Amino acid sequence: MDGLVYAYRTLGHTIARLDPLADKRRENPLLTLRELGFSEKDLDLRVSSKFFLDNRQMTLREMIAALENIYAGSIGAEFMHIQNTRVRNWVLHRLESRPAKAETPRAVQIALLRALLEAESFEVFLHAHYVGQKRFSLQGAESLMVILDTILHKCPGAGIEEICMGMTHRGRLNVLANFLKKSLNVIFTEFTENYIPDLVAGMAM
Repeated sequence: MDGLVYAYRTLGHTIARLDPLADKRRENPLLTLRELGFSEKDLDLRVSSKFFLDNRQMTLREMIAALENIYAGSIGAEFMHIQNTRVRNWVLHRLESRPAKAETPRAVQIALLRALLEAESFEVFLHAHYVGQKRFSLQGAESLMVILDTILHKCPGAGIEEICMGMTHRGRLNVLANFLKKSLNVIFTEFTENYIPDLVAGMAM
C-alpha cells in the first residue's frame, strides 16, 4: 500500500482532470492496477498505509478513490521532487488535509464565468485594434482574473482592509481594466501616438 500512495503522490498530477471539456481522464500506464501489483478482484480488500490518513482502514477501492481525489482531481500537484524535506512535507500535509470540495453555487459560477469572458473579450479587442503594440497579453492565463476576484471577495470575511499589489508586466492591462477598474478611456488613450504620460494618469502601463 505504501507504494500505491507514493505512486499517486509522485505521478497523480499526470492524470489530473485539468481539461473540463475532455471526454475522459488522461491515463498513465504507471498508475494502472496491474502496474501497481493489483487486479480488479483486490478492490474490496481492506488495506491501510502508515503513510496515508493515519493508517486508516479502508478498501483498496476507497484508497484509490481518495488518492485520485487528492492528487488527480481538478488540481494537480507536482511536488515530490522538492529537495527540502520540510517544504515537501508541508505541501503534502496541506494537500491531504484539504476539506472535501463543496459544490460552488450557480450564481458564483456565473460570476466567475463572466470574469473570464470579460478578460478574454478585452484581450481580443486589444489584439484586433492595437496590433504590434506592447500590451502584455494575459491570453492563456485568464484564470488569474478569477483568482483575484475570489481573493477579493474573501477579504472582508478574513478581516482584510487593504490590498497592496505587485505584478509582472504580463496581464497588467487586463488587471487594471477588469480588476482595478481603471478607466478604459484612459487605457486606450495611452495607446495613441500623441499620448503624453504627464498629462494622462501617468505611466500605468
